[in-house]
Amino acid sequence: KFVRGGTSEAMQMARDAYRLAKTDPALPRPWPQLAAYRLAHLSMREENLSVKSLRKIDELFRECCLDQFTHGLGPLARIYHLAVLCRLRTALRKKSEMDAINRIISDVFEKAIRETRQAVLLSERRNEEETQRGQSYDSRRRDLPDQRHSVT
Repeated sequence: KFVRGGTSEAMQMARDAYRLAKTDPALPRPWPQLAAYRLAHLSMREENLSVKSLRKIDELFRECCLDQFTHGLGPLARIYHLAVLCRLRTALRKKSEMDAINRIISDVFEKAIRETRQAVLLSERRNEEETQRGQSYDSRRRDLPDQRHSVT
């Protein structure tokens, strides 16, 4: 992880990576989404974020969540998106704005649940396939003659 060099250095590197990923000619997916995710994630670490900063982070998470499963980001980006939305809701003053954010939170929450379930099912399926491959290998190995006791 490149945060070890210091948060300000990491933030600058994340900003540069995001800018490069989006500059024409833009990099192909998933690079812009990964850069948006990393920048948003690091930005959440800053203290006393303004409403403007929280909205920018919200935009970054929206960008990286467009089609997550196609590009392997998984449900974590949605879960972090929920966190920024909740922080944004508490920073807002107008009831109409808070209500709008609540609707978005509800939508993102449903998507996060669905994607988490899909990720769990996919993981279970992979584990099952690996177990079956291992059992198949073991049964083939048992069928081979024992080479330890053969005389050559």
